[in-house]
Amino acid sequence: MTTIEVAIFSFNRGQYLRNCIESIERNMPTAVYHVFDDGSDDPATCAYLQTLGPKVTRNQEKIAGRHGGFYRNMQAALDQATSDYLLLLQEDMQIVRQMTSEDILEIGRVFKHFKRAAFVSPVFLKGRKREFFDHNYSPETDVPAYIWRDSSDNLVPACYTDVAIISPTRLRATGWNFQQSELENGIMAKQKFGLMPQLSNPFCFYLTDEPAYRGKVLTIGAKLAFRLAGNTIKNYLDMSPDAARLFVNRSTSIRPYAEDFIETVDPTVPKPYKFNGYRNSWLTLLLNKIELLTRRFL
Repeated sequence: MTTIEVAIFSFNRGQYLRNCIESIERNMPTAVYHVFDDGSDDPATCAYLQTLGPKVTRNQEKIAGRHGGFYRNMQAALDQATSDYLLLLQEDMQIVRQMTSEDILEIGRVFKHFKRAAFVSPVFLKGRKREFFDHNYSPETDVPAYIWRDSSDNLVPACYTDVAIISPTRLRATGWNFQQSELENGIMAKQKFGLMPQLSNPFCFYLTDEPAYRGKVLTIGAKLAFRLAGNTIKNYLDMSPDAARLFVNRSTSIRPYAEDFIETVDPTVPKPYKFNGYRNSWLTLLLNKIELLTRRFL
C-alpha cells in the first residue's frame, strides 16, 4: 500500500500550528505527522508544542539568515522519512478536504507519469494570479495534473516550491541537499528533476492575512496588522463531501483556484485572498518596509 507522511515546519505561530495539525487529523487521519520547530520562544507556541510530545523535534541552534533553520529542518524531514511520499507543509497552511485512497493513487500516478519528478505541488492556486497561471499551466491529458509551459523565467513554481509532496527515494538517489532559498533549490531541482507537476485536485492552501516573519522577526507592521485583524487566524471551512466530489470530477480546463472552491470560516474575509497581513493597509505596509530597510543598513 502506498504511504504518505507529513512534515510541518513551525516558528512562533502556535494558533496556526494548531489549526494545521487539527486539519491533518480531520482530513488525513491515517497519516503520520511530525513537527520540526525552529526554536520557537513564544510562550503560547511553546506550551502547545509541549502537548505534542514525541511528535515534535525542536531545534534550538541559532542559524543566521532570513530563513533561520527552515531548510535545515526540511533536510532533517527528508532524512527521517520512511514513507513512499512526504508532504512538506508550513504551519500557516490547512488541509481543506478529505484525502481519500483515490487521492493517494493519483499522486502515485503523477509520479509514475513524470518519471524524473521528485516534487509535486498539492496547493490550490492563488486567485490573485489567475492570468499568470492560466497562461503558464497546461493540463496533462494522461494524468490529473498541470505542467508548466516554460520554466526559463519561473523556476519557482515551475520546478520547485517549499510546499510540496516529495519522493524521498528520488531525492536521495541524486544526493539532494536543501539549499538556503527557494531560488537556489529551484535551480538545483530544474537540473536534477525538470518541471514540477501541479495536482489537478489539490487539497491544501495558505491561510489568508497571516503574520509573516522576516529573518525570524515579526515586524511592527506585521504585529499591528494581526492586531487590527483581531488577533485571530482566518482559517477555512472544510469542503463538504458533495463539494469535494464535484471538485475532483470537474474538467481540468477549470483550474483549481482557491477562491472558487474553498471558503473562510469568517464570511467577511474578502476575495481574492490576500497573504502577509501587513499588505492590507498602507500604514502597516509602510511600517514593514521602513523596518526591513532599517535592518538592512544597521
